[in-house]
Amino acid sequence: MTSGPILLATLRGLVEAPLEIVAVVLLDVGPDGNSPIRPPGRISQIDSSDGIYRAIFDRAGSRVAVRVDSIAHTASIQGMWWYRADFTLTSKNGNCLVTQRISMSPSAYVGAYDSSPENRLPRAVNHSPRF
Repeated sequence: MTSGPILLATLRGLVEAPLEIVAVVLLDVGPDGNSPIRPPGRISQIDSSDGIYRAIFDRAGSRVAVRVDSIAHTASIQGMWWYRADFTLTSKNGNCLVTQRISMSPSAYVGAYDSSPENRLPRAVNHSPRF
C-alpha cells in the first residue's frame, strides 16, 4: 500500500494573462474572496502567521481545509475524507499555466473499488463531496 496521496487526475490550462494577474484572482480565497476555487461556506478558522494562508470552511457539517502560498503561487484544498486538489501557477511565455492535481488519501483507497466490471471507478469518486 502506498503512503502518499494517490493521484487521480492532472488538469492543465493556459490562461492568456500574466501569472501575477491570474494569481491575484485564483488565490483570493479569503473571507471576501472571489476565487473560483474558494469553497462555499463559513470560514471557521484562519491562520496566516507564517505568510501562508490557511482556512477551514464549514458547510452543512462538512469541513474543507484550504492552504494558499501566494509567494510560491500554489493552493491546496483538502476535503474531510478523500478529496484533495493541488493548484500550481507557473509563467509560460507571458501567460499563466494553471495545473490542478486531484488525489485521494490512501485510507480512502483501501476497499474503495467495487469488483463488478461496470463499477471500475472508485466508489469514493462516485460519492464525491460537493462544494
